[in-house]
Amino acid sequence: MNQKNNYNEKELEKSGNGTLLGSDTGKLPLPPMLMVSRINEIFSTGGKYNKGRVKAELDINEDYWLVGYGMDDKGLLRGMNSIGYIEQIKML
Repeated sequence: MNQKNNYNEKELEKSGNGTLLGSDTGKLPLPPMLMVSRINEIFSTGGKYNKGRVKAELDINEDYWLVGYGMDDKGLLRGMNSIGYIEQIKML
């Protein structure tokens, strides 16, 4: 099976449902917990330990759930929310 090297938001949501690459593969969280808007590059090689690399983006606007819940009035992430965000990006 040829794996794509990029995915849009709709395709990432299919991953959460198990319909993108099959039900026996890893799944990303479904919205609103999905913290990636698109994957621009994903490869099974490269990276610090040659285990693969990912370049992803997250669109943040005023409707994004974390803006109202996890950011202070200066737009900075607070407490555990920022740690959870960083951990999800690392899991990619």
